[in-house]
Amino acid sequence: MLNRNVVAMRLAEMYASLQGEGPNVGQYVKFIRLYGCNLNCSFCDTKYSHDGKCESFEMEPVDVVDTAVARHFVWTGGEPLLQEDGIYEAIHYQTNIQKIPCFEGEPWVNDLETNGTIIPRRPDLFDTIVVSPKAYDTEEFFWWLDLSRKADMYNVWFKFLAADEKSVKKLRYLIDQYDIARYYVMPITTDGNETEEHKRIATACIYEGLNFTPRLHKLLKIEAFA
Repeated sequence: MLNRNVVAMRLAEMYASLQGEGPNVGQYVKFIRLYGCNLNCSFCDTKYSHDGKCESFEMEPVDVVDTAVARHFVWTGGEPLLQEDGIYEAIHYQTNIQKIPCFEGEPWVNDLETNGTIIPRRPDLFDTIVVSPKAYDTEEFFWWLDLSRKADMYNVWFKFLAADEKSVKKLRYLIDQYDIARYYVMPITTDGNETEEHKRIATACIYEGLNFTPRLHKLLKIEAFA
């Protein structure tokens, strides 16, 4: 029997799909969207993960792992680091069962999507970390910036959101100012206008010489699977 601490996690949803954005776009993953956030962004497209208008549910970390249909986990939210202990408990459990012969197979992969307001105790446990900062003058932002420069140890990327050409131009200045090497710009989209908004931001990124990522799930209307 595996020794473990029982930490109940509160989830908004959990499903398998394709990663629609960023450095791992197109990969088959399991999204674990944890409930709760410490921000309230007007442009957030997952407000149901923290606004109290939709039902959430509790699961133990081991059960989150045991119901996996994919071994590539994406811990997202809301802000997943509000439930940091539960994430670490799940990863610890993955490590233990990987040692059991009948559970051998593809290695577990754990990615983190965070707003960058919380400094994690164990960033080394994640294979890819995507940070989407909303402020650029905080202690936390500079901590993540320093971590992203240790590319031999950590796979940290910045995700910058852009609504129009003007915001892309501002991002060009920001990226140059802080010498950010691992980043991408992603369009803020609205239902029904995804294609045109992608084209507008992608064109602006080409003009400014910036990295761009699509929101594949928005463009293709990809469905999630339980």
